[in-house]
Amino acid sequence: MIKKKKFLWVGIILVLVFGGFFYFSKNKKSKVEYTTEKVARQNLAQTVSVSGKITSPNEIDLSFKTTGTLKDVFVSVGDIVKKNQLLAQLDSEALEQNLKQAQADLEAQKETLDNMKRRHNDFTLDQRDAQRSVIDKYTAVVAEIKKNIDETKIYSPIDATIGKRNFDPGETEIAGTAVLSLFQGTDLEVSANVPESDIVKIKLEQKANLSLDAFPSEDKLSAKVSEIDPASTVIQDVVYYGIKLSLDNQDPRLKDGMSTDIDVHTAEQKNILVIPARAVETSGTDKFVQVLRSYNSDGSANIEKRKIETGLEGDNSLVEVKSGLSEGVEVVTFTKNN
Repeated sequence: MIKKKKFLWVGIILVLVFGGFFYFSKNKKSKVEYTTEKVARQNLAQTVSVSGKITSPNEIDLSFKTTGTLKDVFVSVGDIVKKNQLLAQLDSEALEQNLKQAQADLEAQKETLDNMKRRHNDFTLDQRDAQRSVIDKYTAVVAEIKKNIDETKIYSPIDATIGKRNFDPGETEIAGTAVLSLFQGTDLEVSANVPESDIVKIKLEQKANLSLDAFPSEDKLSAKVSEIDPASTVIQDVVYYGIKLSLDNQDPRLKDGMSTDIDVHTAEQKNILVIPARAVETSGTDKFVQVLRSYNSDGSANIEKRKIETGLEGDNSLVEVKSGLSEGVEVVTFTKNN
């Protein structure tokens, strides 16, 4: 009898334990944690950051019209040169030999004509005219070889400064490849390529700040957008558009070819409401945020989905709120289910 009562009480206890467990498990709600940020009023700037280089607006690339071995380069980067100054030349030994032979052949043909003139009774006028035609052909050959020899030399077309030197004596130079680059004056500018995703933000006269590896980090130069290429350039399967910026001041430390980091200030709004861009949800053309209204006694949150109108997308992943929210309202930026 005692054993039966004992088993009965054990059974009742087990029922209560498991019943309570299932009851509380069934009624326990999963807790959601919300990370929020308050709508703040501040200034918001939009910046496009790209890399570029210092260039000369009057830069001229010089190349040979023929392929050959570079014999001499008579200048170095930074040298000041005069118009018509010889700057570089290819090995033209073979052409010089051809010229000597062609000139000797021409002289021989001229002597033949002189002999025909002295013995005019032995040669008709047509024969002498035919010999004159032969001389014209040899003269043309000499002129062509001289032209080819001239094309093995590069002369400066202007008074300028050597900005780049791309080859050294003994190297093979390909026709049309820039051997030297010249630039005039000190009015340097900045060239850069902007990806197509950002080019729509770029406008003429927009201001920019420049940082150069060659300068101390605290030294910033100012510039403004002066030119935007209408045609695109594809670099490693990415579409870019070239822009140029004019410097507000010509720093004497600047050199053609220096690399620079560029921050173009494309837009700015002052004293506006902003929220993190990650708080914004998009549905079609509409945009929404989740607003934290309050917390209940059990720790759960009252969340309201609210439609908003956004404006400028600025730096630091912030976005302007034009309507739908007021300052101090808490918007959800991240949710976590526990």
